[in-house]
Amino acid sequence: MKSSLIGLVIIGAAAAAVSFKPQATKEDAQAAMDRATRYAASNGNEALVKSLQKANSPLHAGATRVLVLDMAGNVVADPTQPQRVGRNVLDLKDTHGNYLFVDALQVANASGEGWVYYKTRSPMTRAERREAALVKRQGDVVLLATLND
Repeated sequence: MKSSLIGLVIIGAAAAAVSFKPQATKEDAQAAMDRATRYAASNGNEALVKSLQKANSPLHAGATRVLVLDMAGNVVADPTQPQRVGRNVLDLKDTHGNYLFVDALQVANASGEGWVYYKTRSPMTRAERREAALVKRQGDVVLLATLND
């Protein structure tokens, strides 16, 4: 019995460690966006995209990730889902039926920078969660620094 209880505690601790994701804040998203735009200003958008695709990129500091879309809604860089590169994502909807990336492109075109909000499901628990992305137009691409609640 004692060894079973210890085993359950160890399994529970391991599951918690695997599922733990540091909570990103709006300040984290702004800092990630600032790093990405500074990098692009110094090195160009092409170098930014190459850096964002690397798992060990210094642009990935913290819990916030930056993804890149072209103005037609095609993924140019996605550090968490690199298989989406080249895919048009304008048809993706959140759990409430709202288009995930259409609003981001509208914000980028209208004001150049702003926040968009949407709902998704946690891949671990399937619970609905509120997410947000800081959107910024960077020349011919749109950067999104994402975070979730």
